[in-house]
Amino acid sequence: MRYIFLIVERNQLMIDKTEAVINSLGMDCRVLLAKSFDVAREIMKVVTVDIFIVDMLLKDDLETGYDFVRDIQVDFPYSPIIVVSGNLDLEQQLKIFNELTVFAYINKPFQNFEIVNPIKKALPFTTIINNRRVTFKRNNLTKTYRTSNIYCIKRLPNGQKKIAVTAHDEFRGELTTEEFPIKSSLNEVLEYFENGRDILRCHQTWIINPYYIHGFDVVQNEIILAQNIRIPVGESYKDAFAKFI
Repeated sequence: MRYIFLIVERNQLMIDKTEAVINSLGMDCRVLLAKSFDVAREIMKVVTVDIFIVDMLLKDDLETGYDFVRDIQVDFPYSPIIVVSGNLDLEQQLKIFNELTVFAYINKPFQNFEIVNPIKKALPFTTIINNRRVTFKRNNLTKTYRTSNIYCIKRLPNGQKKIAVTAHDEFRGELTTEEFPIKSSLNEVLEYFENGRDILRCHQTWIINPYYIHGFDVVQNEIILAQNIRIPVGESYKDAFAKFI
């Protein structure tokens, strides 16, 4: 497979060094560069990034780095983030680990092996998680989704034998919903997914990606997904979602 890296760094020497280390690993990869968080966000709208390598101190305000990493975790929840920064004290480093739960932290300046090791450890993780795929067909159209991009799937009412798939569109950089025919029920759709943790049924007519759960509305009995998508929870499925309530 081909891995896509995004290096978010303003120091050209560090960019060159990091890119050289990645290329030295001899894998099929594409390395993208951004010297600001704003540029990185624009890239993230149109490209699915497998591994992020981020300098937290692109601007004077350290919180900007925290906000950016949180944005990554919303848009690319399965992609490892390797933070490479200097001038951070131990308390700040612990905050990065404890609050942001990044994959690895590396102090600048670094030796090559210090960044090689976390990259090698991240590769199997992103291979397994980011590249599970599911394919749906409609007439002459075949569409393949990364399962990590799918937010939810709804079986349409009135005996239509159709589903509506809501997912992040990598080309448009936004959520889209497309309809596809099914033969029978959502049980058929669940069989498309290799890993039961990727998708869960929460209602007679809904299945969701549990990673995007942001909260639970007890009054309305609804799961709240990212982008404020609200999905009802059926009585028989409540126990499976107790940990999210």
